[in-house]
Amino acid sequence: MNNLHVINLSSYTSPSIEENTQGEFVEYGNDNNYFQYLIDRYVGSTTNQAIIDGVSKMIYGKGIDALDSRRKTGEYATLKKLFKPKDLRRIISDRKKLGMGAFQVVYKGKKVDKVTHFPMETLRAGICNEEGEVDVWYYHPNWSEYRRSDKLKAFPVFGSTDGKKTEIAIVSSYSSGFKYYSPVDYAGALPYAFSRTMLYTNFAS
Repeated sequence: MNNLHVINLSSYTSPSIEENTQGEFVEYGNDNNYFQYLIDRYVGSTTNQAIIDGVSKMIYGKGIDALDSRRKTGEYATLKKLFKPKDLRRIISDRKKLGMGAFQVVYKGKKVDKVTHFPMETLRAGICNEEGEVDVWYYHPNWSEYRRSDKLKAFPVFGSTDGKKTEIAIVSSYSSGFKYYSPVDYAGALPYAFSRTMLYTNFAS
């Protein structure tokens, strides 16, 4: 009977999304660290982790391909060179786990030279411009340690600099009511994942 635990699942509450008082970026979560909350739910729940990993593997499948690869061998070779399997797997994992993923696009001579995975949890959206669009993403290595005095690195969005600067391309799905960040598709299961994390912590202690 000592192994019997009663789990009370609270209802899911959407994370707060607010403009930073300095007027630079948009905070995600009450402590501006909601991505880390999702990562903790992944690490703390073996069931949640297994589902996310399984779906990510199915999405990746056999990797990137093209229907006209036999006719356009040169373009296809360039595609395969730009999108490495390691980076694609990480993008897909972030997209499933965090609801969004990020590519870093590097140019050379105004042509795309390299496309690599960029950790989504290190990015925060800039405040929308006059056209209502996010045109910059801000980077910090650890947002839980962010201070007002920290100088943030700004990355323009993909396709906005005509190949003059390194850009960030965000992969996400449209969701009504969410302008800056996309919710995860397993949001309804987060209370369970949270309870499993707390249960594991209790057992460990």
